[in-house]
Amino acid sequence: MLLEMAAWLRQGLVFTQSGEGHPGLERRIMGAARASTRCFLLDPQKLLFARLSAQHHAWSFHLSRCSVLRGRLCLKVIDTLRGRNCRGWSILLLDAGVVLMKPLISVVIPTYNRAHDIERALKSVRAQSYTNWEALVVDNHSSDDTDDVVNGFNDPRIRLFKIHNNGVIGVSRNWGLKHALGEYIAFLDSDDWWQPQKLEESLNYIAQGADIVYHDLFLATKSNQKIFWRKIRSRGLNSPVYDDLIANGSALNNSSVVARRSILQAIGGMSEDINLVSIEDYDTWVRAAKITENFKRVPRTLGYWWVGGGNISSPARLIKGLGAFEELYAKDIDRLSKDAGLWWLNFDKGQAYYSLGSYAMAMSQFKRANWRHMRLRSMASALWMILMMKLRHRV
Repeated sequence: MLLEMAAWLRQGLVFTQSGEGHPGLERRIMGAARASTRCFLLDPQKLLFARLSAQHHAWSFHLSRCSVLRGRLCLKVIDTLRGRNCRGWSILLLDAGVVLMKPLISVVIPTYNRAHDIERALKSVRAQSYTNWEALVVDNHSSDDTDDVVNGFNDPRIRLFKIHNNGVIGVSRNWGLKHALGEYIAFLDSDDWWQPQKLEESLNYIAQGADIVYHDLFLATKSNQKIFWRKIRSRGLNSPVYDDLIANGSALNNSSVVARRSILQAIGGMSEDINLVSIEDYDTWVRAAKITENFKRVPRTLGYWWVGGGNISSPARLIKGLGAFEELYAKDIDRLSKDAGLWWLNFDKGQAYYSLGSYAMAMSQFKRANWRHMRLRSMASALWMILMMKLRHRV
């Protein structure tokens, strides 16, 4: 039990019993509790509310005592806790009379006609070492076997919703956010999947004060792929995070993100502007950076990003989205680029035009790019595309 307590305390989850038979145990637990961001202490003889940190919560409880927690009184206390801004916490009664509260993570998974992929994604969620999660599958009225696959898991933690998003995936994600019960929101595209430690690792960093955590993802190109070495890379962010995201482009892979629900609610969720489809997640993190600097990159690769076909993103959507982004953030782009342009905007557009076979437009974008600030990998990729256009297409 002591080892379990130590492990749970490292996650910022605090609880205790009377300490009888364990000299000094309650004192050590209480000491750790006071330093934690959340603390509920209950035992059969007394109810202890240790003061909660207000850093990430708009509420707190103070130390108080109640009578013996048994039967209906115990259930009444639990109901009270659930009604006092404790949404997103689950409560378990242990044999010793301990009440353990662990934060719930809501996994939001939008999908459309991806029955095979959603099965793989949900299997990876069910395999998580951190088990206090719920999965909200938001289906855009698929015509394949999506319903049978999701219902086939027969897992009460998995909920299926049906909506018409009219081609705007932000609508599906916001629907999931609206119906989520968790204190934290994890995003997972239906064709991506996670490693078993993903949620546990993410929560560890959130317990240290992060509001939004993210990490690298392996690139997956074949359904039977066994060896993964290529990655879609994230990057650490410098303060001010808002300026970094505008000046250097997106740093977060959507299927890697776990964020505090309160942050997403404060910014009104993801954009449902059809012009921002394919970059609505990037716009979300830019708006989130206006209200928090607490972004944290987990230095591990904890998931897989599917590029084997069928993705919603396309070069044409990306070009349209980047144009809308430039209009939306024109003042800050001018301020940060000093009229030299943002290298990543020109690079991303050039790469998209190259994929579409619009080589003259691609070459124009690469020529306009600010090469002095371009990252080495992007520079190598741009030079390769320019070389191919000159040799093969005489551009």
